[in-house]
Amino acid sequence: TPWPRSRLAEGRALLCGGRRPVAPPAAPRPILPPPLARVAPVVPVALGPNMVTARRCAAWWLRMYATREPRRLRPFASSIAIESLRAADRVRARDLPVAAEALAHELTLFGTYDEAPELIAAWHAAGADRLQLILPPEESEARLAELVEVVGTAAQAATLSAP
Repeated sequence: TPWPRSRLAEGRALLCGGRRPVAPPAAPRPILPPPLARVAPVVPVALGPNMVTARRCAAWWLRMYATREPRRLRPFASSIAIESLRAADRVRARDLPVAAEALAHELTLFGTYDEAPELIAAWHAAGADRLQLILPPEESEARLAELVEVVGTAAQAATLSAP
C-alpha cells in the first residue's frame, strides 16, 4: 500500500497502536516500554538522468495505482489528481499530469539522479528507519543496473550526511 512521506509519523503511531504503556499501580520492577515500530516504507523509484525521464517514471507508477487500485490513493490524493492520472492512462500519455506532481513527491522517490541523496534523506527525515525501494518494471537491464548504482551511491551519501 502506498503511504505518503508527509504522513510517516502517523503511520508509526498506527503501527504502535496509538497506545502508551501503562504501569501497574505497585510495580515491583521497572516496566520497559514496548519496542518501537520500525518504519520501512516501500517506495517506488521514479528517478532519471533528467526530469523528463523521472516524470515519465513517476507517471507510470501513479497511473498504475490510479487505474488498478484507486481506493489506496483516495485517503491522501485529491479526486482531481486521481482523475488526471486515469485520464492520462486512457490516452496513453507518458508525462506526469501537473495535478499529480505533488503526489509523485509524496509517494515515490521522484527526481533526478543528482537529487537522489537529498530525496532519500528527506524520507529518513520524515521518519523512515529504512527504505524498501521498488525498481520500475519494463526497463532494460542496463537501465535497472544504472538505477541500482545511483540509488546505492545516493543511500551511502544520505547516510554520511545524516546528523
